[in-house]
Amino acid sequence: MSETDHRQPKTPALTGKEKTMIGIEGVLMAIPFVGPSLAHFVSEPLTELRLKRVEESLKEVAEALGDVKAKFMVNEEFVNLLENVLPDLSRATDEERRQRFRDLLTNAAELATSGGWEEARLAAELLKQIDTPGLVVLSELAKLNKGETATLASRPVPQLARGSSFDYDNPPAPQRRILFDWQVVDYWTQQLRENGLLLFHSGDARGGFGNIYLTERGWFLVKWTLR
Repeated sequence: MSETDHRQPKTPALTGKEKTMIGIEGVLMAIPFVGPSLAHFVSEPLTELRLKRVEESLKEVAEALGDVKAKFMVNEEFVNLLENVLPDLSRATDEERRQRFRDLLTNAAELATSGGWEEARLAAELLKQIDTPGLVVLSELAKLNKGETATLASRPVPQLARGSSFDYDNPPAPQRRILFDWQVVDYWTQQLRENGLLLFHSGDARGGFGNIYLTERGWFLVKWTLR
């Protein structure tokens, strides 16, 4: 038998994607909630589903960053941020909310060690307080130009209409419809104002808010949570 026959086959080099996945596993293992302490719970369907939601989000973060930038995910600041939002991300059954956490983590991962982590943490705290209807209202307002106002009206269906003139007695056809019951939209609009994310100059007893717009804090959150 020749000498070459005794040689062990070479282990193929890891691809960039494989290295990224190892990095993701390192990030997960650094967090008690999804690390070794979770092992004996993983057979529970609910826990497994939540873990998969986290893993899928981190995979999407890595794919968005690319092989080079994805290595920045494995640093203490990023792990601390992920640990902070993990419970909310894992419970984000609505795709809109999950994507906002994913985009926050993607933007944060690009920071590496260059600073800006206080801003990322503030964005995380704000995001954790908002459910999907509030996020939809924010994203619709973010489609306006800075300085532009709109009317958030309940008729004939909840909608955001550009400009401040809205005829509640003869409402126009829906412009940008918001697919939630008006009571839900009304509640979250009020909550967003309480959090300093939007302002409106007037409320209408017939169901609506006039001259509504994002504040600087609102634009700040949009910048961190929308790619």
